[in-house]
Amino acid sequence: RMIIVGSVVLALGHLASSTAVGSAPGVFAAVLVLSYVGFAFLQSAMPQMVSSGLPPEHTGVGMGTYSMFFFSSGSFFAAFISRALDLGQAGFHLNPVVLFTEGWLYSNVFFVLALIVLLALVIFRTGCAKKC
Repeated sequence: RMIIVGSVVLALGHLASSTAVGSAPGVFAAVLVLSYVGFAFLQSAMPQMVSSGLPPEHTGVGMGTYSMFFFSSGSFFAAFISRALDLGQAGFHLNPVVLFTEGWLYSNVFFVLALIVLLALVIFRTGCAKKC
């Protein structure tokens, strides 16, 4: 349940960030709290789920693999997002309610992150339907 709640809150935080890009720093900082809360839910729930789903003799290797993927995916997506931002201004926006045109590129990045979180949630729910 924490994974579902965390994913939804994280996706909502990314969508709110996508909308608030370019607004006052205080507004954007308040919106970022949603993303951080959702991430905290996921960061605490995922290791517990992974470790409880493994047989005791595979827990060490399984948690090591989980940690490797967790840190590698963070590095990969940081580089991927940096490259997307290096490409320059976007001439279009994915979020239909984005407020400021000069922030379209950042808005698109947050919007795509929200879609990725929702896709991961769908994959999690379909793969975990009978096990969780």
